Amino acid sequence: MYAKLAKELEGNRQHYAAQIRELQTKVAKVTELSVSVQAQEARNKKLVENYFARERAGIGQRRKSAKSAFDYYKSMSGAGYVPPQMYDNKQ
Repeated sequence: MYAKLAKELEGNRQHYAAQIRELQTKVAKVTELSVSVQAQEARNKKLVENYFARERAGIGQRRKSAKSAFDYYKSMSGAGYVPPQMYDNKQ
Protein backbone atom coordinates (compact mmCIF):
# COMPACT_ATOMS: atom_id res chain seq x y z
CA MET A 1 0.00 0.00 0.00
CA TYR A 2 2.75 2.46 0.94
CA ALA A 3 4.77 1.57 -2.14
CA LYS A 4 1.76 2.23 -4.35
CA LEU A 5 1.13 5.54 -2.57
CA ALA A 6 4.79 6.53 -2.91
CA LYS A 7 4.70 5.85 -6.67
CA GLU A 8 1.52 7.93 -7.02
CA LEU A 9 3.04 10.83 -5.07
CA GLU A 10 6.31 10.73 -7.02
CA GLY A 11 4.49 10.67 -10.32
CA ASN A 12 2.10 13.54 -9.49
CA ARG A 13 4.00 15.53 -6.87
CA GLN A 14 2.81 18.89 -8.20
CA HIS A 15 -0.78 17.70 -8.16
CA TYR A 16 -0.59 16.89 -4.40
CA ALA A 17 1.71 19.78 -3.36
CA ALA A 18 -1.05 21.75 -1.61
CA GLN A 19 -2.22 18.70 0.35
CA ILE A 20 1.35 17.83 1.30
CA ARG A 21 1.98 21.37 2.60
CA GLU A 22 -1.29 21.27 4.56
CA LEU A 23 -0.37 17.93 6.15
CA GLN A 24 3.12 19.21 6.99
CA THR A 25 1.58 22.25 8.67
CA LYS A 26 -0.80 20.06 10.67
CA VAL A 27 2.01 17.72 11.73
CA ALA A 28 4.10 20.70 12.86
CA LYS A 29 1.17 22.09 14.87
CA VAL A 30 0.49 18.72 16.51
CA THR A 31 4.17 18.39 17.38
CA GLU A 32 4.22 21.88 18.89
CA LEU A 33 1.11 21.15 20.96
CA SER A 34 2.57 17.83 22.09
CA VAL A 35 5.75 19.53 23.32
CA SER A 36 3.65 22.16 25.10
CA VAL A 37 1.55 19.49 26.83
CA GLN A 38 4.64 17.55 27.90
CA ALA A 39 6.20 20.69 29.38
CA GLN A 40 3.01 21.48 31.31
CA GLU A 41 2.82 17.89 32.57
CA ALA A 42 6.41 18.14 33.84
CA ARG A 43 5.59 21.41 35.66
CA ASN A 44 2.45 19.90 37.16
CA LYS A 45 4.34 16.80 38.28
CA LYS A 46 6.89 18.92 40.10
CA LEU A 47 4.16 21.01 41.75
CA VAL A 48 2.29 17.89 42.90
CA GLU A 49 5.46 16.30 44.27
CA ASN A 50 6.28 19.47 46.23
CA TYR A 51 2.71 19.68 47.56
CA PHE A 52 2.69 16.08 48.78
CA ALA A 53 6.15 16.44 50.33
CA ARG A 54 4.93 19.47 52.31
CA GLU A 55 1.77 17.63 53.37
CA ARG A 56 3.74 14.56 54.51
CA ALA A 57 6.06 16.79 56.53
CA GLY A 58 3.04 18.53 58.07
CA ILE A 59 1.42 15.22 58.99
CA GLY A 60 4.64 14.08 60.64
CA GLN A 61 4.83 17.31 62.62
CA ARG A 62 1.20 17.00 63.74
CA ARG A 63 1.80 13.41 64.86
CA LYS A 64 4.81 14.51 66.91
CA SER A 65 2.79 17.32 68.48
CA ALA A 66 -0.11 15.01 69.32
CA LYS A 67 2.24 12.42 70.82
CA SER A 68 3.98 15.07 72.90
CA ALA A 69 0.65 16.38 74.18
CA PHE A 70 -0.53 12.86 75.02
CA ASP A 71 2.74 12.03 76.80
CA TYR A 72 2.47 15.24 78.80
CA TYR A 73 -1.13 14.43 79.73
CA LYS A 74 -0.13 10.92 80.84
CA SER A 75 2.72 12.19 82.96
CA MET A 76 0.57 14.87 84.60
CA SER A 77 -2.37 12.55 85.29
CA GLY A 78 -0.19 9.99 86.99
CA ALA A 79 -1.22 7.22 84.66
CA GLY A 80 2.37 6.58 83.81
CA TYR A 81 3.52 6.60 87.44
CA VAL A 82 5.22 3.40 88.55
CA PRO A 83 5.75 3.10 92.31
CA PRO A 84 9.21 2.14 93.48
CA GLN A 85 9.87 -1.56 93.16
CA MET A 86 12.23 -1.86 96.13
CA TYR A 87 11.34 -0.74 99.63
CA ASP A 88 13.84 -0.05 102.32
CA ASN A 89 12.26 -1.30 105.53
CA LYS A 90 15.09 -0.17 107.79
CA GLN A 91 14.17 2.28 110.47
